[in-house]
Amino acid sequence: MEKSLIYVELTEGIYVPSRWPLSDIKMLVVALARKIIKENKNVFSILQVNGIPAELITRKNKSDDMHLFEEISGT
Repeated sequence: MEKSLIYVELTEGIYVPSRWPLSDIKMLVVALARKIIKENKNVFSILQVNGIPAELITRKNKSDDMHLFEEISGT
């Protein structure tokens, strides 16, 4: 049985796994996410928080882009 993944909005247009413990490091993760999005357009990017890796996926809409750090298997 697949587990259901839940994402939360980190900041406008950027979503991360709800399992990431962001309370103490939210501003750091926001800064890293923005830097990755801005500077690494054509690069496979993974950000890992507390042993939970997530790949950056960008979904384009008519008006804006949605950036999702999609949880991936760590194995």
